[in-house]
Amino acid sequence: MRRSKTTHSANAGFSLVEVMLALSIASVALLSLITLLPQSMESVRDSIDQTALGTLVEDVHERLKGSELQEGVLPLSPLFYDSSGTHIPDDPDTAEGINPSSTAREKFFRVEAKLVLAPSSSPGLPATHAIQTSIFWPVDLDGNPIGSDLPKSTLTYRVASLTGPEWNEIDPNFVPKIEY
Repeated sequence: MRRSKTTHSANAGFSLVEVMLALSIASVALLSLITLLPQSMESVRDSIDQTALGTLVEDVHERLKGSELQEGVLPLSPLFYDSSGTHIPDDPDTAEGINPSSTAREKFFRVEAKLVLAPSSSPGLPATHAIQTSIFWPVDLDGNPIGSDLPKSTLTYRVASLTGPEWNEIDPNFVPKIEY
């Protein structure tokens, strides 16, 4: 009599209980990851906005160099930028080096700038001038803030001119210009 060599092993495959347990663990892990997705996307958007804000303020300062050092709203204010922080000129046809057909970008940021007198941080030192920028986003097609009309970010930084305190004695009609 010959014996059959086919024997059944108890570990030949996964049982239904093991498969269900593995699927439930995987689904809990996946659900946890999915709940983190909106928070991480918001964090990424905030990071992009903060990077763009640095670009905006740097561009505003470069555009202000050479402007008169007089308190009040600056003549170039407001400025508009797209979502990547690229300046959108008021009149695309007169913008130097820009193809008018490529300027069909949507306004996303609105920057309002004014020159203010900033008190000195140390007693006995004179007050200095500062640029106060108010940045709104998002904005509609006309450049008006959507939602709250309060700025989402306000940044103030000190500026100076290359002239000293004796400039008005040398030429009473001279008005100092923003340099730094």
